[in-house]
Amino acid sequence: AIAPPTAPPAKGSLATTTPFFLMPGSVVGLMGLRSQKWCSNTGHSITCNKASIGASEKFTIVKSSHGWISLKSVSTNKYCQDLIVKVVCNSGSAGAYTRFLEVNLGPEWESVGYFGLKGSRKQKSCSDAPDGMRCDVAQALGYEKFSMKVVH
Repeated sequence: AIAPPTAPPAKGSLATTTPFFLMPGSVVGLMGLRSQKWCSNTGHSITCNKASIGASEKFTIVKSSHGWISLKSVSTNKYCQDLIVKVVCNSGSAGAYTRFLEVNLGPEWESVGYFGLKGSRKQKSCSDAPDGMRCDVAQALGYEKFSMKVVH
């Protein structure tokens, strides 16, 4: 098994040690770049396919360590975990694979409200794939970008 992240990102990486958009304690809706739709906890994955934000599209941002955060589904009160081929909100407690890192994609993306996410399992970028969010991409070059709206 791959060890969970225990240290901040390497100096010079694109990752920030302090979240810029995803502030701990806030409740947000996430929107995927590919779909331009809100990401929803479907019970078996997070899929970005909703036109508006309802209970299933709300996530509480929970502080973890070294700049990592956890996403907790408001509709189920469960933590979301990186299973590599999908992200599923089914954990009753925060753990090694319920952590995500907000990635600064540079000023051209930040200025228009986009950021990247990395999952803790293999520290790969998460993408807005047609079959659901997945954290299996080496670099954030395509649909590995998200925006958000604070709802609480």
